[in-house]
Amino acid sequence: MKVYTSALAKINNNSVVALGCFDGVHIGHSEIISKAVKTAKNDSLTSVVWSFETPPKSFFAKSSSSAELLTNLAEKKKLIRALGADVLVSVKFNEKIAKLSPREFFEDILIKHLNAKKIFCGFNYRFGSQGSGDVALLASLCEEFGVTLSVVDEITQSGKTVSSSEIRKYLSSGDIESANAMLGRSFALRGKIKDGQH
Repeated sequence: MKVYTSALAKINNNSVVALGCFDGVHIGHSEIISKAVKTAKNDSLTSVVWSFETPPKSFFAKSSSSAELLTNLAEKKKLIRALGADVLVSVKFNEKIAKLSPREFFEDILIKHLNAKKIFCGFNYRFGSQGSGDVALLASLCEEFGVTLSVVDEITQSGKTVSSSEIRKYLSSGDIESANAMLGRSFALRGKIKDGQH
């Protein structure tokens, strides 16, 4: 899997793009990425996962920290690679990206740079400045540019929508079992062990 960190990464082949932040790569995220990868393989296209290193809300909420992330970048890459993606574009959210209108994001990034012919996203996907673009607008732009859009429906566990924020709530309350059910794997922490007083 090739990894790019620039929003202007260029994909020369026609591609199938999975859109999302994908923090945690939980079972809902895996569904989106897996369907994009399968479609790309069936149609001999390049599968691309386009995401942010950290959720956009972390950029605006200055008090947010990387400690809130469910997966660090290395683990996220590992999980997405395991799902079979050809390319991961993992971009650091910044002021320039924050100012892109939904149309600019669609035309400049998805069409001109990623060469998207098919797009997969979740039912609640938002894009463009202040999250002003929704799935309905994305569908309209896809129709205008002749791109196929597939929207993955809501996935629930115990009556709750699977989401990164819901998983964080479970972890905060110590309900690891429910968090694991939404993640589709056992939650783990990674860090360096420091020599102490033994």
